[in-house]
Amino acid sequence: MPPNPYWWDDIKGYEPAKEAKLRSVDMLILQGEQDFQVPKESLLGWKEVYKGRTNVDFRTYPGLTHLFTKGSLDKGIQNYLNADNVDKQVIDDIANWILN
Repeated sequence: MPPNPYWWDDIKGYEPAKEAKLRSVDMLILQGEQDFQVPKESLLGWKEVYKGRTNVDFRTYPGLTHLFTKGSLDKGIQNYLNADNVDKQVIDDIANWILN
């Protein structure tokens, strides 16, 4: 199925970093280190966007994929064929961040 042209039109001209700088709320940014969809390098970009902000927390998780389940970069999308739960550490980190 081809991409929806409405979606492409909607994001045309969208600048994520510019939009992000308009937000002043507390943020928790998480990334699995085995995420083949969003490379670790993009996290460095977000760290630059939020540089100096004390209300933005970054967390990475070795051995976890884009879905925060166990996997590895070399398996790519094949990681998603294994039924699994979100890693407990991720759930705990989100819960603790919300409570604090």
